[in-house]
Amino acid sequence: MANLIKRGRVWYGRWWQDGKPAWKSLSEDRVIAQQKFTEILINLRAKKNGDGPKTITWQDFKEKYLAFSRTTKAPTSLVRDEIIFKNLEEAVDVGRLTDISAELMEQFKQVRKDAGIQSSTINREVNTIKSALKRAKQWGYQVPDLSSVAKLPLPKKKPIFFSTDEIDLMLATAEPFMKTIVLLGFYAGLRLGEMLSLEWTNLDWERHILKVTPKPHWHPKDYDERAIPMNPTLEAHLKAWQAVSGQKVKVVLWSAPPCQLSSRFNFFLRKRCKIMQGSLHTLRHSFASHMAMADVSPYKIARLLGHSDIRTTEIYSHLFPSSLQEAVNRLPGVGRAPVQEVP
Repeated sequence: MANLIKRGRVWYGRWWQDGKPAWKSLSEDRVIAQQKFTEILINLRAKKNGDGPKTITWQDFKEKYLAFSRTTKAPTSLVRDEIIFKNLEEAVDVGRLTDISAELMEQFKQVRKDAGIQSSTINREVNTIKSALKRAKQWGYQVPDLSSVAKLPLPKKKPIFFSTDEIDLMLATAEPFMKTIVLLGFYAGLRLGEMLSLEWTNLDWERHILKVTPKPHWHPKDYDERAIPMNPTLEAHLKAWQAVSGQKVKVVLWSAPPCQLSSRFNFFLRKRCKIMQGSLHTLRHSFASHMAMADVSPYKIARLLGHSDIRTTEIYSHLFPSSLQEAVNRLPGVGRAPVQEVP
């Protein structure tokens, strides 16, 4: 016999195991307690029958998952996983993988929020933990259901972007290497990782196309391969850059961590030009923003940026110059003949 029993404010699970009664405090919330109790019973039944999902300690799973990240993910993604797992361990107590319940994740979110961490960062951390548990389930381990763990609400911010005068100022100030970075961001909308993974073989001079393609140890966000027509200014610069940079594999030769390239752009170019705000990623926002102001279709912008969801591109919607009235006025004219009176 197994059942839930409430003692004070806490729900307990009670069942018989090896001929003896067993108890475990579960939660003050009956729904969460029921979920935990169901997992316990499933695990007990699986052990009895010698089948079902396996259990594993958090530390053992963490080592296994980080080994997986080390061989299948980019170095920056591995570092991200390590940091997020450390943040999880510092915020809440995790003994076994099954401890990472929906209730525990809510506690984790609250601890991080109380520590002053931005909601967007907490959401990324939660997504990473969910992704790890999804992989654990694929490996045959018992994992809690985290589908009820929702993202923290985020204020809708309009992206900042560089004006054409600011881009001109940076180009006039930058050395050839940094000028390449500015033009790849402003005229192709490349992310930092896409810039650093771009190879000369990805440039099709005859078709005037730049291709963002997966590499053995790197892939674009959402694994989406895309082709970007080269702006004449960008194409002319890349041809000149290829002549002076030597016959190397990559277009952007950078051996230091990617974050240091962002810092170099920020401190040695943007601030030198006395541009008050922005980052290397702002170049990508500028690519999309100036196309939106030129009334380029949001669907075309989404394809050029590699957005898998058009809703991501809607952050630039306020920049489109066409009003709703102008849109309606573009419909073809009909019924313009004068109305004849019926005799």
